[in-house]
Amino acid sequence: MEVDELLRKLYETGVDWLVVDWNERRWSIHKDRLVSFIGMGLGEWSIKSILEKKSSCLKGEVDGDFTGKAVFLSEGGIDRSPKESLKRPVWWEVPIPIVRMVTPLELNPKAEALLGGIKIGPKDRAMAVSQGKHLLSCGGLSIFLSKLEGDFFMAEDVSGDCSLAEDVGWWASVGKALWDRLIEKGFQIVKKDRMDQVGDCSEMVTCRWDRDVLGYLEIIEPRKTRRRSAGRTDG
Repeated sequence: MEVDELLRKLYETGVDWLVVDWNERRWSIHKDRLVSFIGMGLGEWSIKSILEKKSSCLKGEVDGDFTGKAVFLSEGGIDRSPKESLKRPVWWEVPIPIVRMVTPLELNPKAEALLGGIKIGPKDRAMAVSQGKHLLSCGGLSIFLSKLEGDFFMAEDVSGDCSLAEDVGWWASVGKALWDRLIEKGFQIVKKDRMDQVGDCSEMVTCRWDRDVLGYLEIIEPRKTRRRSAGRTDG
């Protein structure tokens, strides 16, 4: 439906807002904006053509809130019947990122600021809905979705936690690899809770994470190495 025809119908019905679902987003367009489109020579354009080619002009309208009467633009034209999908809880505006798992995806203002133009694929949506929680990667971020109620999910940026977990996992694997290698070479490794005095054939290693001391390892040389060392000393 073309802009000039839509504007005429809005004025005829006394409605202020046109709501359009396009490109997995919901666009709320005031009738005054339609007037400006006509002034730009776009009166014969369809709304979806404008959204496709001029969406940067409508940045403020994406997922926007509105007060007043609204109609919905569907494939069959204007639909004046109320839709359950427009209803949002009173806490929608809280300063916590909230995502609504509907098509198109809905983000509250805090989620919009955090996630921008996030797109959650069908597989990730299905996992979140079925399990009530899901970890997904989005634009270099790690986002943890946890169900609040219905199709509303809290979105938490856990990139720092995931990075720390990867770091911990890496150093744990390094420590395990070195431990196994020393055992293969005949060394004995004894975990200690405190620093003890060690013999000539032992070495005490302090285990730290950041600034915290987690314990100590006593590394005892293989018997062959000790005998060779003793022989050189005797000679």
